[in-house]
Amino acid sequence: MGSTPQAEDPYAPSAVQTRDCMSQIVIGATGGLGAAFLQALGPSATGFSRTSTPALNLEDEASIAAAAA
Repeated sequence: MGSTPQAEDPYAPSAVQTRDCMSQIVIGATGGLGAAFLQALGPSATGFSRTSTPALNLEDEASIAAAAA
């Protein structure tokens, strides 16, 4: 019996660590949990909150583009 190859898990630590251009966002970055996540993720993460500049509105494509720039 042959084994069926398993799909690579994109969220496995080894897969995530090898991505050169990966970055993360943390929504609610000024709260207790958000701030802890932001600190744990390090420099590859960007934090957003109600008072962020630029503002992040997930319903507005221009807002998302500005936040990603």
